[in-house]
Amino acid sequence: MKKSTALLLCVVITTLFSCGRTPTADYNIVPLPQKTTMEKGSFEVTENTKIIYPDTNAALLRNAGFLAGYIKQMTGMDLKCESASEASPEGNIILRTGGQGNMEGYTINISADSMVIKGNSPAGNFYGIQTIRKSVPVIKTSSINFPCAEIIDAPRFSYRGMSLDVSRHFFSASEVKTYIDILALHDINTFHWHLTDDQGWRIEIKKYPKLTEIGSRRDETVIGNNTGRYDGKPYGGYYTQGEISDIVNYAADRYITIIPEIDMPGHMLAALASYPELGCTGGPYKVWTIWGVSKDVLCVGNPKALKFVEDVLTEVMKLFPSEYIHIGGDECPSDRWEKCPKCRALKRKIGGGDLQSYFTGKVELFLKEHGRKTIVWNEALNNKMDTTSMVMCWNNTEAGAKAAALHVKSIMTPTSYCYFDYYQTSETNGEPIAIGGYLPVKKVYSLEPVLPSIPENEKKYVYGVQANLWSEYIPTFSQVEYMVLPRMAALSEVQWCRSSSRNYDSFLRRIPRLVKIYDLYGYKYAKHIFGVKSDIKTDFSEGNVVVALNTIDNATIYYNINGGKAEKYDTPLTIKKSCEISAYAEREGKATDTISHKFLFSKSTTRPLTLKNKPYEEYTFGGGRTLVDGVVATCYNYSSGKWIGFYNTDLDATIELAPAGKKAPEISEVSVNNSISKASGVFDARALEIYVSADGKDFNKIYEKEYPQMKQDGNDRYIVTHKADFEKTNANYVRIIEKGERHMPDFITWGKGEPAFLFADEITVN
Repeated sequence: MKKSTALLLCVVITTLFSCGRTPTADYNIVPLPQKTTMEKGSFEVTENTKIIYPDTNAALLRNAGFLAGYIKQMTGMDLKCESASEASPEGNIILRTGGQGNMEGYTINISADSMVIKGNSPAGNFYGIQTIRKSVPVIKTSSINFPCAEIIDAPRFSYRGMSLDVSRHFFSASEVKTYIDILALHDINTFHWHLTDDQGWRIEIKKYPKLTEIGSRRDETVIGNNTGRYDGKPYGGYYTQGEISDIVNYAADRYITIIPEIDMPGHMLAALASYPELGCTGGPYKVWTIWGVSKDVLCVGNPKALKFVEDVLTEVMKLFPSEYIHIGGDECPSDRWEKCPKCRALKRKIGGGDLQSYFTGKVELFLKEHGRKTIVWNEALNNKMDTTSMVMCWNNTEAGAKAAALHVKSIMTPTSYCYFDYYQTSETNGEPIAIGGYLPVKKVYSLEPVLPSIPENEKKYVYGVQANLWSEYIPTFSQVEYMVLPRMAALSEVQWCRSSSRNYDSFLRRIPRLVKIYDLYGYKYAKHIFGVKSDIKTDFSEGNVVVALNTIDNATIYYNINGGKAEKYDTPLTIKKSCEISAYAEREGKATDTISHKFLFSKSTTRPLTLKNKPYEEYTFGGGRTLVDGVVATCYNYSSGKWIGFYNTDLDATIELAPAGKKAPEISEVSVNNSISKASGVFDARALEIYVSADGKDFNKIYEKEYPQMKQDGNDRYIVTHKADFEKTNANYVRIIEKGERHMPDFITWGKGEPAFLFADEITVN
């Protein structure tokens, strides 16, 4: 049964106020303050309450304005801001600075007659204001009670970042400011702005006007996941230097540092299209219309390339006062360098060293000479890196340990926890298209940034945490909001709180208060954590599947089987035959989205299974049992945990239908489900073979079929079921072999000729 998907999350956990009762603030916010000591009594804030800041303190004047604005937006109360050299605390909110320790730390003292927000710096004061902001209920009122308390707080990490890629898809200056507002709400202090890539150059560089005249526009954009079909529409956009300066100031007012990224020496096709003499072949080049990594990169053997980079960075440094400048350094193919006479000559000159490390070192030195420091992705980490530089660890978390050993600071941003362009749910049907992967809120929250392998005296070099949002499949800003919220809330608690004070169940109880603020500002956000959650376990000894359903607030749940009458859920459901279960929750008459699970039972379900070849480590999940657990993967998302993946090897599974010597079941059909995601290198099988045996040792082949290599036909992601029909036969054991694709075709530009992944789910035997 499908209920309305409209869900007003403001009723998830509703604060009820009786007529005439003053609403009360609640300090159980996200991120949770380090220490809150509750005391007796409360301080009432009314429209007569003033926000007092010190004379001549421009930063706290601005902070006072923020606090007044937040309270007005949330409650309608219009508090006045006043300066005073000696503020009388009675009846007022006092903003102060001063103190020792973490400069972003703060203390809030709320007594019966005043509230004092004291930061160790103006930034610390601002974070204290964010705590009060998130404590205020979203309700029109003329007064609020703040329970008396002392709140002492400071962040765990100095660098708390969030990135936004504007190269693949461009977002307006106004939208970027909204993004900065969202970061401020989550106590994030660094905005990593990815401004250039193969698909577009987005920053005005006055010395090189063609970068925006040519490099900011692509002729068209590929549809979906590199389907081979295009929309035929020119696409472009860039920020003028005036717009960038305005955005930098806007962020600085909110104590957010913007770190620009000019990716090099790879990811430079938009620059090469503008100035082809900077490439190894001389072009012609075009701004890329597909997703992925181009093999055309800067010609590091050409002195003009380094001069170009230095000129660009000179203008970038004038626009961005940040201590660090991000220069990329990731995913740089060397194909062109290996054939380029200039690059080969340079390689001989430097004694056969790595050209990318050489180039990165030159840029690193240039920035250092201009008083700046460098950030690179972990591919560029090497033993010669300057210790003033910083490395972002994205595809190799062990790089954090290596960087710490070199006394180089690292920012942890691993794909499996911090890539917000991944799907937020395993059931992706109905979700906006994404790059792939599966990263729910709970997984984000579970990140521990400091690896246990790092020695105690080197842990200080893990400087911060960041999540990334790459925009290949994010064409609108509303989708930007949807992909980051509420995952950014989980991220903020990882960034701010000590691991010992983090608790996911507590976080779930606190998140609805923050969501009410999302509603207030009209932010679009994902609602999966508020829907029905299912805990599905296969009992292999009993031969059934047990399904437990729950919600974060114990809302009433209804379920049906095979579309039948809805029943109220009370206890876990035991499944013993093929069916489909659907469920939804209700809160004050509003229904959540419906979830569905499909179960298939056959002669192979819950029977012993052995795999000859191990699945790929990252995609092992439940191992071989996943293939006979009765739970059907109804979505192609290969990272959901319902599939297991094989790379450069075959699926080779043997199922014991009955022990040797026992009566052999009669069978005539075997089927296997496979997930397809071509752009991600997940391909269909090339052959299916079926064998049977009476003793599990001697097998006879009874079926064989080959499948053609997949083509670029515009159909990129789907599930295929391979079904083998054969004459009835008796078998105690059945062996299923699916042979994977060993040589991907040319349309997989980044991996042509390489093996593809093979993902399989339920094997049924009848």
